[in-house]
Amino acid sequence: MFSIFIFVSVGLSMATTTLIGQFMGAENMKKVDETSKKAF
Repeated sequence: MFSIFIFVSVGLSMATTTLIGQFMGAENMKKVDETSKKAF
């Protein structure tokens, strides 16, 4: 039972991180993409 709670908590935190990443990361991904092209 407790492991299920942990699984749900991790799933929610991952979903929240993904949403925040998509929301705030649109501009950042462009910068990261340019940086990675310079790096490699």
